[in-house]
Amino acid sequence: MQLSREITEKTGAAPLDEELAEKLGITIDELHKIFESIRAQQFVSMDGAAENMPVLSSILSSTVSAPDEQMERCELIDRLADAIKQLPEKQRQVILLYYQQNLSMKQIADVIGVTESRVSQLHAGAIFNLSVRLRQWKDNGK
Repeated sequence: MQLSREITEKTGAAPLDEELAEKLGITIDELHKIFESIRAQQFVSMDGAAENMPVLSSILSSTVSAPDEQMERCELIDRLADAIKQLPEKQRQVILLYYQQNLSMKQIADVIGVTESRVSQLHAGAIFNLSVRLRQWKDNGK
C-alpha cells in the first residue's frame, strides 16, 4: 500500500492498523480483510511477483554460494531484523513465535491470549509492514 509506505517514510515507523484504517476511511475489520487477501496472494515475495514464497521464508531458506550473494543476504537479514524490531509489539511477538519458535497460529493464540483469527490478522499485518520496509530499502538502492 502506498499509504503505508508514505507513513513509514514520514514517521520512520510502520503505521498501526488503526492509523491505516482511519487514513483509508475504512474499519479495522475491512483493513484486516485486505491484509488477509494480500497474504493469500503471497504479496510479499522477495522480488515482488517473481516468487510464490513469502519474504521471510524465502530469506531464511535460500542458499547462496557466491560471496557477493552471501553479503547481500546478510545485509538483507540485518535489514529484516531492524524492520522486525520496529513492528508494533503484538505483530513482533507473532513473527518471533511463528518463525523463530515454530509455533502454530493456534499455539500463538494461546500464548498471547487472542483468537487464532486475530493471530492470523496480526501475522498478515506484520508481513505487510515488513514487505513495505524491505521494498523501501531495495528501492532506495540498498
